[in-house]
Amino acid sequence: MSELQTFIEGLGGYDLHETLLGAVMVPDWSGFPIQHFRYVKTDPNGVKKTGEVALLDPSPEQLAVWISTAVKDAVGWFDISKAKVLAQHCLDQSGFQFPVRGIHWENVTPIFTAYTFFDGVTVRLKGWDPSWPTKPLSQDMLDESVNAAWSDLSEARLYARLQGTTREEYKANGGKLPTDGKDWLKAVRDCYQRAWGTSENELMTAKAKALF
Repeated sequence: MSELQTFIEGLGGYDLHETLLGAVMVPDWSGFPIQHFRYVKTDPNGVKKTGEVALLDPSPEQLAVWISTAVKDAVGWFDISKAKVLAQHCLDQSGFQFPVRGIHWENVTPIFTAYTFFDGVTVRLKGWDPSWPTKPLSQDMLDESVNAAWSDLSEARLYARLQGTTREEYKANGGKLPTDGKDWLKAVRDCYQRAWGTSENELMTAKAKALF
């Protein structure tokens, strides 16, 4: 086991992996081992908030490989200290989780807010007011988030999981796919699918070059 993999495993993450509901098929993700999870987050005042999410998360071994390649591409050699910085950045951005669909309750306020995700990017869903609720969600809303279709989206936001890559960082790294508006989702999906099971994640490399 590599030093970097051991470091990643020590960081934890994967906080949405509470109750596995089983494998799930998602349009445009055929053949990928996406798993459906249910989990609960609790506000400081004790209010419990249930979330559901379809995840395609890399193992610590896969993460270590992606991060190692990204650091080498960014600085010209493998630097363990920079690799650890990038790993910590990924943890802070995503908990090492790639939400293909669904809700990620995040305690940024510190009250938990329900952010909807589609192809690894925060999105706004049509008909949700507010777009990112702070009150507990009904099962119907959880179902809507996990089963969201392209036509249900009103906006794609900025950051691509796992590492919070922006459109500008992707382009600066030579990314050629369209990124305007919702096209960013297609670019992120393409990059992540091509990275799966390989040694290089283009979005990870783009973030490493932005950081280092």
